[in-house]
Amino acid sequence: MPLWARVGVQPETWPELEMSATERFWDGVTLACGEGRGTGAIYLWGYVGEMLLKSACLRIRRVPAGEDIGPRLHHEGLRHHRLQDLLVDLRTIRAADHRPLDPLTGDGLVNHVDILSQNWSVDLRYRASLASPEEVEEVYRAVDWLVDRYARLV
Repeated sequence: MPLWARVGVQPETWPELEMSATERFWDGVTLACGEGRGTGAIYLWGYVGEMLLKSACLRIRRVPAGEDIGPRLHHEGLRHHRLQDLLVDLRTIRAADHRPLDPLTGDGLVNHVDILSQNWSVDLRYRASLASPEEVEEVYRAVDWLVDRYARLV
């Protein structure tokens, strides 16, 4: 059976987003270690940031782990790729839950999402590998920060 025929019928859940984020993070690391594959790494790492921000929003809202999140993402306006907007959503949801981020984590989150936003777009899929080693390193550090501190966001 083809992969999407088998996987595409399963509900999307926030635990799956978290697992996918981990896999795509390491896929990006593998690409970053390859000659001339930095743009591919950045492309995947942008999705890692997106998945972590979305899953954090869902977890703060106490969405059950087994719930199909597809309809909820659509209904709550989270089915998009705009990292800055997802950051605002996360901070708004936490504030409404009376659990704002501590200032150090909040400032770090803003800074690292900003780095991702400046370097990533879904349109990178149409681009040849043009990322400099410095850009790859900067994006790696930003997404690694998100991965390492994800538990603090939820």
